[in-house]
Amino acid sequence: MTTRPRSSRRRPSRIFASPTHSVPAQEDHFRGEQISDYIAAIAAELQKLALSGRLTILAYLLDMARLEAENTARALRLTTPGADDSRKEG
Repeated sequence: MTTRPRSSRRRPSRIFASPTHSVPAQEDHFRGEQISDYIAAIAAELQKLALSGRLTILAYLLDMARLEAENTARALRLTTPGADDSRKEG
């Protein structure tokens, strides 16, 4: 019986939030456009990281994810009554 060598890459034991973006607690409820905005912001940060590592295909895909998240948030704001209320309060 042969054993496979262990991978030198370790998986993180937990997910870390970006210092510039807070991850909502599980009990919090957020609207779709807020989630889309968060995904767009994180995708933009990840794209910069990918570009710094010369990972062009990954950077391209992350940019597509950012654009899709921004378009989704925009569409949800147009179709959801009172969606802009949270932005005006803060």
